[in-house]
Amino acid sequence: MIFKKMATSLALLALGGGSMSAAAAVSCADSWQATQVYTGGQSVVLKGNTYRAKWWTLGDSPLNNSAAGQVWELLSVCSLTTTPSITPQATPTVSPTVIPTTPMPSPSAKPTLTPSPTNSPTPSPITTPTAAPTNSPKPSVTPTATPTPINTPTPIPTLSPSPTPTTPSNSGCAAAWDAAIAYTAGAKVQRGGVNYQSKWWTQGEDPALNSGDAKPWQKLDICSSSATPTPSATPVASVTPKPSTTPSVTPTPSPVLTPVPTVTPAPSPSASPSALDHLMINEVAADPTGQGSWFEIYNPTSQAISLNDVSVRIQSKPLNALSTYALSGTIAAQSYVVVAANTEATASKKTAQTQYIGNYQDWPIWGADGSVELVRNNQTIDYVRFGSNATQPMSAAAWQGSPAAALSGTGSYALVRYYTQTSDNQGAADWRVVPFGTPGGRNDVDSDARDDDRDGIPTSAKKPGGTYAGLDLYAMGARAGRPTIMIQIDWMQSSNDEGIKPRKEALQMVRAAFNRKGIDLLMDVGQLYSPVLNAADFNMGSGKEVAYARCLSLYKSADCANAMDYKSDSMDVRRRLISHYMLMGSTQNSNGYGGSSGMGEINGNDFIVTLGLWGLTSSSGSELYKLINYQAGTIMHELGHNLGLFHGGDEGKNNKPNYLSVMNYEYQLNGVPSDPTDISERIYYRQNGLGHATPGKAANTYGVCELLDGPCSNRFVVDYSDGTSMPLNEWGLDEAKMIGRSVKTGAFADWNYNGIREGSVSRDVNDDGITDTNLNDYADWTHIQLAFNGSVYSVFRGATVAEPNSRQQVRLHHSEQEVSVETPPAFLNKK
Repeated sequence: MIFKKMATSLALLALGGGSMSAAAAVSCADSWQATQVYTGGQSVVLKGNTYRAKWWTLGDSPLNNSAAGQVWELLSVCSLTTTPSITPQATPTVSPTVIPTTPMPSPSAKPTLTPSPTNSPTPSPITTPTAAPTNSPKPSVTPTATPTPINTPTPIPTLSPSPTPTTPSNSGCAAAWDAAIAYTAGAKVQRGGVNYQSKWWTQGEDPALNSGDAKPWQKLDICSSSATPTPSATPVASVTPKPSTTPSVTPTPSPVLTPVPTVTPAPSPSASPSALDHLMINEVAADPTGQGSWFEIYNPTSQAISLNDVSVRIQSKPLNALSTYALSGTIAAQSYVVVAANTEATASKKTAQTQYIGNYQDWPIWGADGSVELVRNNQTIDYVRFGSNATQPMSAAAWQGSPAAALSGTGSYALVRYYTQTSDNQGAADWRVVPFGTPGGRNDVDSDARDDDRDGIPTSAKKPGGTYAGLDLYAMGARAGRPTIMIQIDWMQSSNDEGIKPRKEALQMVRAAFNRKGIDLLMDVGQLYSPVLNAADFNMGSGKEVAYARCLSLYKSADCANAMDYKSDSMDVRRRLISHYMLMGSTQNSNGYGGSSGMGEINGNDFIVTLGLWGLTSSSGSELYKLINYQAGTIMHELGHNLGLFHGGDEGKNNKPNYLSVMNYEYQLNGVPSDPTDISERIYYRQNGLGHATPGKAANTYGVCELLDGPCSNRFVVDYSDGTSMPLNEWGLDEAKMIGRSVKTGAFADWNYNGIREGSVSRDVNDDGITDTNLNDYADWTHIQLAFNGSVYSVFRGATVAEPNSRQQVRLHHSEQEVSVETPPAFLNKK
């Protein structure tokens, strides 16, 4: 079977927010930076327009992400002539002579963004009043943000207290820390009389408990609210002292010499020099099996570029000869498009991030050796050759020297231009092989990246400051040293069917089951339970409510909506290779009746939960518990299929009473018994529902709400099996031994439900029509595969192959693969 891919990515899609038409020109905010994190409400300027962030974002260009439902909102055109944002203060209070003495004696002499474009280097330039104030809004970036110098130039000299960020004890207190506020890097707060500064994005992490190495807060100093002012102690006098620490040669550089050098962090290939002035082949994913893979195109320019006249010249499946495939659409400025091989009769849905070439008879392939060429009007736009491939580009100058390194390794490997590269040398020096592909985002995973947690996510991306395809996974809750599963959850809109909308309590139950095993389950329902990015409340910026469909299928169907179409529209391609996709919908039955609870790919990354039309409601206490518990049991069940589990663990045999797992129909909706030393009640409940009289009950009279630890209670358990039950021989069952997990005094397994303990009973206990000699339990937790797509080892088991990365094959198009075969519960058939 072909394994499909997820991804990846943090495009932080969410609901709402249309853009506003440009109103009157307003003064310009700071320029947008691809490497800076912005939170809801922050404004930036890009290409003369002002945009405001609706929620947390990193690397999402406002130019391409300001439509309805996207992260940026277009506010207006901004006017550089109005720059002085603080103009009225035109009275030059202190003649310009003060400025020369304060030419940014900050510790770095590089005012990263000395906005005063009014350059004129002389001390008293900008004769107009505003020149001095323009320096004020930003100077506070390095020093200790004292009383934000608004009016006079005097605040600037308050640099005197020493260039180091730490201020003396008893300095002024910053604003008190608030658990509800999201703080970005550099923010200062006060907690218990001590000032702290955040190292990266954080929310709800108490500075007093989270400061130090590898923690979000840095302790600064003891503070005193009474000492806040720190008067500009002899402001001017402090100009001469300390220049030794900072004035990068003569104070004159104050103007603009190094205005926006953002030093090296050169954000992805975006802020690159003019050398990158054409479409670039930016990444080529491995295709070790010749089943078709993907490559990525990047537009480093400041203008959108049409792809309608662009084609790809590449090896193809039939004869392994060069073929040409046409592209289409437009690639926005400083954006990426992933081009994936299609091997189906019809291609997956095209989006702004992805398009597909080829079909089931003819698709592009390559192995360790290959070449990819972008062509327009029979001229090469860009080209890469790797391994031992000797293909020549259409334009001879498009490649210099020997090929790039061979693209060997598993399907998760990729040949990339690393994101810090700012020029095109048209040769092997531009390329490196990395163990993790980053489709649709910057190539920020290096050659030595590892998957130490065996979860399919590079360890480097789960550390503070690390990213994956530009996504801040650490801010989303991923942590190095903790195996991680990520799931984007979408759900269909419904005003009257509560079974479709994810309940927070159900998500908490499933998350807790994994946490008990040391696995972080990061489920993302977007802003459903939190307006800001918050892993604890299941907001990682992407899940959302989607359009209702009367019925749903996992793949293409003539009668019902296709979950993969929803995924194409909703899921950022950057998340496809590291995240599962789950869609909660109505029913899989086209006749409008409730059907099976869901369906999931085996060893895949997609699944659906279809509890619509089950009559689930929160109208009473017991009904609310049933709603929550049915959702929890089904989510964990279908996710289990993605993790490689079957209804019998490693086999399809269902309803095995000794297999205490939510994968088992016996326990998915009824709950795993919290006390396996007495299971007669479970035996009676099952047989009664199958139409047999049991001790004290006529047939079909045992209600689900009477079941101990059942779905109508708050004692419901969702869990996978640990495999410790003994095998059952259905030809000779010893009722006194039960299932081998010890026995409560006086209890026995009444397999033939006659109320008598017997030493040897012959009974088909899972009612599958076969009398087995060995009905086995299975150690689910030991065998689950966190890295989908055919990983070689489990997170709890030693590797059988020494690989720095656990994924085997990477595919981005939606191809049908092995799925679980589900049947509706018996009680639905009785309605």
